[in-house]
Amino acid sequence: MRGSEFAQRGQSATTGGLQALDLRFVTTSKMRHILVITLRNALLNIITLTFYRFWGRTRVRRYLWSRTYLLEEPLEYTGRSLELFLGFLLTVLLLGVPLIGMSVAVQFLANESDALIILYGVAFYVGIFLLYGIAKYRAQRYRLSRTIWRGIRFGLKGSWFIYGLRTLVLYYITGASLFWTYPVLRFRLTKHMFENTTFGDRQFRFEGHASALYPAFFFAWFFSVFGLVGVFGGLAIMIGDLAESGNLPFALGGNNGDEGMSPLTTWLVLLVTSIAVYALVGLILSLTTAWYRAAEYRYFARCTTLDGLRFRFKVSGLAVFWLTAVNIIIVLFTFGFGLPFAQMRKFRFLFRRLSAEGSIDLESIGQGDAPYPLFGEGLAEFFEIGAI
Repeated sequence: MRGSEFAQRGQSATTGGLQALDLRFVTTSKMRHILVITLRNALLNIITLTFYRFWGRTRVRRYLWSRTYLLEEPLEYTGRSLELFLGFLLTVLLLGVPLIGMSVAVQFLANESDALIILYGVAFYVGIFLLYGIAKYRAQRYRLSRTIWRGIRFGLKGSWFIYGLRTLVLYYITGASLFWTYPVLRFRLTKHMFENTTFGDRQFRFEGHASALYPAFFFAWFFSVFGLVGVFGGLAIMIGDLAESGNLPFALGGNNGDEGMSPLTTWLVLLVTSIAVYALVGLILSLTTAWYRAAEYRYFARCTTLDGLRFRFKVSGLAVFWLTAVNIIIVLFTFGFGLPFAQMRKFRFLFRRLSAEGSIDLESIGQGDAPYPLFGEGLAEFFEIGAI
């Protein structure tokens, strides 16, 4: 069965050293296998107080990589669980402990200087976006350096600090523009990442313009604003009606706390309300932005080349909405334990729609000199970037 599937999805014609290729990824992973792995990892994470996640993550990657084929050759993941664990420990020691110490010191000095509190707050929010960009880049570098196809290793060159600075600046510009520069942010960060990505001694190219994304983004922005105004406007009206009738729980700012609502009930009210609002906002945004994200997938693929290969991504807005909406429901109803399962669904979704066509001399590609980090993704743990 696999042979016939490959015959349909990957074709090549050789002329001299160059091969004219029509490449399509084939994923043979099964949802039932992924579900078993997810449940096993969740159970062991509970038993080990989440420390098993490094071993669970490696197991998931090896399973998904080994069942993703291109020209009948599987991807190979060579990362080790210990590398992830040591990366996490180093981040805690080199970054976590100093940050905690700094926070404690600021609390002690808070009464002596308001300026110190303001300075700390500014530094904190600047640092968050800077570290997020750094974490994302270093996590991608680690994953690519541990990914092999046909004996050739992928890699990521460039400066993770420059990427972090760009992330910081672009996110603040995007916020100041009420998200109207979001396509520019996505395009420039993707371009930086892709143009530094290598396969052996060959480097990917990324050419295009962020302006191509604005027709789809225009509708996504307006529908998202209308949707969010509707949700929070309706929530405000509901809270106002409950407060006026005297039925608003004390936990939400009401005045019926004397009726003896127990702490457990109070927390349940807050939990259910938070989950409901989060789910509603997530589902609305997944609907209003789905067609933009589909356009982004398609355009970014068209912008990407490797020698004579040009990539393409076949996807509709409805497919993106369905993927996102189901993943939100999975994560919420499993209280976060279903996150790896949701991410594995996205992995399959992406690779089943990605393809490439053109010509390339695969036999002439040698090993590259991209950096090979010794430890993996420690900083990404704090931002939930390194799950897959």
